Amino acid sequence: MSDEQSGSDADQGLIGTVVSGRYEIVKHLGSGGMGSVFMAKQLAMDRMVALKLLHAHYASNKQAVARFNREMQVTAKIEHPNTIRVYDFGQAEDGRIYLAIEYLEGHTLSKALSAGEPMGSERLVHIGVQIGKALSAAHSDGVVHRDLKPDNVMLLDRYGERDFVKVLDFGIARFMDDASRTQLTAEGAVVGTPIYMSPEQATGGVLDHRTDIYSFGVMLFEMATGRVPFDAPTTISLMVKHVQEEPPRPSDFAPGLVPDAIETLILQMLAKNPAARPGSAAEVVRALEGAIEPTGALAAETWIQSGLGDTQDGTAPVPVADTRTATATASSRPGDLATRPERPGAPSEGGRAPRSRRGLLFGLAGVLVAGGAVAAIAVASGGQPTPTPPTDPDAGSVVGAADAGSTDPGEIGRSVQQLRRSLEQIAGKSDYARAVLEQADEADRALISVAPGRPRAIREESPVDALDG
Repeated sequence: MSDEQSGSDADQGLIGTVVSGRYEIVKHLGSGGMGSVFMAKQLAMDRMVALKLLHAHYASNKQAVARFNREMQVTAKIEHPNTIRVYDFGQAEDGRIYLAIEYLEGHTLSKALSAGEPMGSERLVHIGVQIGKALSAAHSDGVVHRDLKPDNVMLLDRYGERDFVKVLDFGIARFMDDASRTQLTAEGAVVGTPIYMSPEQATGGVLDHRTDIYSFGVMLFEMATGRVPFDAPTTISLMVKHVQEEPPRPSDFAPGLVPDAIETLILQMLAKNPAARPGSAAEVVRALEGAIEPTGALAAETWIQSGLGDTQDGTAPVPVADTRTATATASSRPGDLATRPERPGAPSEGGRAPRSRRGLLFGLAGVLVAGGAVAAIAVASGGQPTPTPPTDPDAGSVVGAADAGSTDPGEIGRSVQQLRRSLEQIAGKSDYARAVLEQADEADRALISVAPGRPRAIREESPVDALDG
């Protein structure tokens, strides 16, 4: 019987047992170089957790146990929505070290990248910003990840948001490095994952938060292109490339798909000299957020959020876009539904609603997108622009305002609801906001006329789902 089979049998044999009188093991989730992971029930709290049991040899080293306790105490203090929650840690009856953490249902970033295709810049930014914020929170508490890779990033559907990020295993790599240093240094082993390893990590140099920024840059490169910047047949030759070779340009592998600002940022993050990289994860987040211009409903959401927030002196700030931009982005995105020929009354791709209904949906979104931006600007400037919401020059109707362009329906639905709420909040201050809401209500009534029995569907649920019924 192989060691792997023996370990697997031993893990399966733990199902139904209770660890430290607190955690009843329910299911074996997986095993790795540091130990095994189980789904377990925390008996006192009646909730499911992920329980990591480290290999027994770690427990035999008292210094390693002390280091683990220190690392977990620091890691447990990291409080950020994009970092996994540490509930508890200690030693089981047999001496093995355990760690109880938040149980997550989702998939890893590795799985999302498994097809080897570019992710697309908008999704890259959405995921990358969250990873950067998690790193920033950890670095602020003095925690360096040291083994940042797609396997340690979970993507969840949470709070109605796709690709909600959780970064895992802060503190674990530092513990493993210190616990293994004596026995592994002579063998030339290095703790970490070579594909994502920084040059200073590969050479055994001093590590700080900038090693995470390098690893993060490798991940962004892979998200942008579908492949990693360096590959080699052996671990040693791969580490040599990280130390000596300049990274290729992402656009060489994904022509026309990587915005210049994202490419520049990735190459800066992959600098051999840590001092040449962005100085902090927060700096990376700012660069990502400014790397692409939001389009359609996403742009409107940005305008409204920036236009309705209060400044320190209590006045509303001037939004980042003007009405011309708002109108253009609401009605001129290339490659959308308006450019795709369809049979009259036939469902579009994915069995979605017929075009006549979708036109009304996007018309309502268009009213709120462009009108909401103007209303926000009006409140910010104290003015009252003349209520002249955008119209379709061909149809001459507010309902068709956005029919010449579209964006992701789910994104539109969420932004429509947010924009409605925002406009309702400022309606008392702006005649224009009230006018926009009245125009939206008109489009809403028209929508109901083609979806009888579904009043206020656009406000209550996903617009496309409401129309598909």
